[in-house]
Amino acid sequence: MDVAIVGGGIGGLTLALALQKVGITSRVFEQTPELTGVGAGIGLWPGALKALRELDVSPWFWDLPVCPFRWAETADARGRRITGFDVSGLTDGLGYVVRRSDLQSAVLEQLPAGTLVTGARLTGLVQHPDHVELRFEDSVQHAPLVVGADGLRSAVRTLLLGAQEPRYSGETCYRGIAPFAVEDPGMMRETQSEGWRGCLHPLDAETVYWWVTRRAQLGEQETPEQRKTAVLAAVRGWVGGMPEAVAATPAEVILKNDLFDRPAVPQWSFGRVTLVGDAAHPTTPNLGLGGCMAIEDALVLARALAHNPDHERAFAHYESQRHARTARVKRISRAMGRSGSFTHPAAKAAWAAVNTLTPSAVPRWLLAREVTYDPGQLSDAS
Repeated sequence: MDVAIVGGGIGGLTLALALQKVGITSRVFEQTPELTGVGAGIGLWPGALKALRELDVSPWFWDLPVCPFRWAETADARGRRITGFDVSGLTDGLGYVVRRSDLQSAVLEQLPAGTLVTGARLTGLVQHPDHVELRFEDSVQHAPLVVGADGLRSAVRTLLLGAQEPRYSGETCYRGIAPFAVEDPGMMRETQSEGWRGCLHPLDAETVYWWVTRRAQLGEQETPEQRKTAVLAAVRGWVGGMPEAVAATPAEVILKNDLFDRPAVPQWSFGRVTLVGDAAHPTTPNLGLGGCMAIEDALVLARALAHNPDHERAFAHYESQRHARTARVKRISRAMGRSGSFTHPAAKAAWAAVNTLTPSAVPRWLLAREVTYDPGQLSDAS
């Protein structure tokens, strides 16, 4: 292998496929015994979808019965619009949510047998002048280059930068998939109510992915039944189908995760090792761009390595293309999360007033700048 990728999530698998497209061999080392569909749904916007098409993911992926976003808005629990705008003209139909497991399979199927190695937990990493030694619990591997794609609590990042706790956003998130048909499959409405907020995203005409967040203390524990009971109580009376979708979701499959990000760092490449996705720049999910940015990273990094035999120049080019973009998304996403879950009546009223008075062209422009970003336009290394 030319590159060892640590982490078999969307970023790691997509990078392996992107490297394959430019003639660079790789192997992906994943710590879990097998890949699962944890994560429920994943939002895909135009830049990421264009990248996936360029990378030739499995053809069946493009035949999935998706529901493109047509309209985006925020509203109160009664459905009264706070702000809203048309998104169909921004995305040209390239904006929707799919099952994370479907995307994972569509990428993995295009990789040679043996590319993915499961049950490989990284314990150490030593850089030598001409290669990197990777120490796993049950083996030692060597590769000219290493990429950490192992998520928020990346072992590779820790070995490069030291142990640093991620930054808690103050919110915890519940997620699920339910058999439920929404009235308007093109509607992307975030409902905001008493410290809670949430949204439904149709996966197809008969299935919906939903998420709900609330302000919470870090590390709160709940049983599956307590999770469902808490969410049902919070969304009671919400218009648009959230109560029905949560009720139709078995308690044992409702996911709960505290939401984190990390402040931007000056660099994430050191010697023969670099980072992609959440290992490099984890963000809260409020813009639906975490998975998209990992896919963007993969395309940009693969092209940089293809054009630069000197890995240090390739890594420098990759970072130069990605730093400003990823730092900006993190800032916007964190601000959206804080403002959308105000609990104090005065803060809520002030935020609603700001949204009501702000012309819809402003949030439309902000969203367009981020979701229509095309990594293909910036990724050719010089």
